[in-house]
Amino acid sequence: MFNLDTHEQKTIVRGGGRSRFVRTGHLLFAQERRLLGVAFDVDRLDAVGEPAALFEARGTSDFDVAEDGTIVYISRPDEFEDDLVWVDRSGVEEPLGAPPREYNYPKLSPDGTRVAVEIRAEGGRDIWIWDIQIGRAHV
Repeated sequence: MFNLDTHEQKTIVRGGGRSRFVRTGHLLFAQERRLLGVAFDVDRLDAVGEPAALFEARGTSDFDVAEDGTIVYISRPDEFEDDLVWVDRSGVEEPLGAPPREYNYPKLSPDGTRVAVEIRAEGGRDIWIWDIQIGRAHV
């Protein structure tokens, strides 16, 4: 954590990355091919208790969380093509129907109907908006 006013820096979790604070009062973060969560005290700006693993990734991963707590994530070996999937609270995956690609940095829309992802394409990178309801990309 970095305080813009005082320029003080504070480590909340060692070895974690890609953190997200969610409405339930938890800090979610990636660490060693796992997605973990820990209760977070916003008044003290500190973790409360020990982190708990939410799921294991198959390799590198990235994720985002909708306002209702739904998690979308990308998990893959280091060189790959992967699928976009929903994951329910029990860890069951449901494919979204997007073609296999090298997807990065998923961001779920607030209403949970679209996901923005970076894809690697010949000559660079593009941003896709995958419409979950109609199963089609807006490039």
